[in-house]
Amino acid sequence: MKAYYICLGWLMAGLAMAEDIPSGPEVGKAAPGLEVSDLAGAHKGKKVDYVKVRKGEPTIYVLLGDDGWNRPTARYLRMLDDSITKQNAGAYLVVVRLTEDKERAAMVLPRAHAALRLTSTAFTLYPGAATGPDDWSINDRAFVTTVVCVKGKVAATFADQSLDEARAPAIFNALKKAMK
Repeated sequence: MKAYYICLGWLMAGLAMAEDIPSGPEVGKAAPGLEVSDLAGAHKGKKVDYVKVRKGEPTIYVLLGDDGWNRPTARYLRMLDDSITKQNAGAYLVVVRLTEDKERAAMVLPRAHAALRLTSTAFTLYPGAATGPDDWSINDRAFVTTVVCVKGKVAATFADQSLDEARAPAIFNALKKAMK
């Protein structure tokens, strides 16, 4: 009987961890502006609003807080980049680092971009608060928020407290669905 309650406790804990976390702009609405410093990407060395620059082209934004910057997330980013490069002509991945330690991030991000050998991805740094832009509604419980935008509108949002490359197929399904 004791084992039953232990298993039930683990099951309940797992369900609590799997709860949906709302994070990101509202689906169906126009993507809000996102001015960032491009550290490694198409506009390297410039401050740019990627939502304006992409002009409605399919774009996946990945907003990473300090807790989301780790090896499993790097594998996730690599898989997204590989898939965009191979399958989705015109799509682009914009990784937005949200942190208080901007100096360190500015040093690390270009090296990480080069080490991962990303070709369809920009590594950027948000210059404001580590909570991200207010109109992007980033939930601080989500270590990683992924936002799929097509034709200037938010098509899907995904919020994770931990993730790896297994999450990437859901992102591409959302991208393909939105591009139809």
